[in-house]
Amino acid sequence: MDKKEVEMILIKVKLGQDEALSMKIYKKGVIIRRGCGAIPELGISTMTFTEKLVGVCQIIEFVFK
Repeated sequence: MDKKEVEMILIKVKLGQDEALSMKIYKKGVIIRRGCGAIPELGISTMTFTEKLVGVCQIIEFVFK
């Protein structure tokens, strides 16, 4: 896979079966987050639309190092 093919990055933080944080970061600038990193899980969710892809590009560069 080439880094140009990456469309989404999925990040999950779990403790056992409990999911503390789940993030989907899309190449087009959409970020979807569920949870806040706490156990027990808090019902917090958010969706962000941004035109700045700097953060996404930095993550993609880090993954392909």
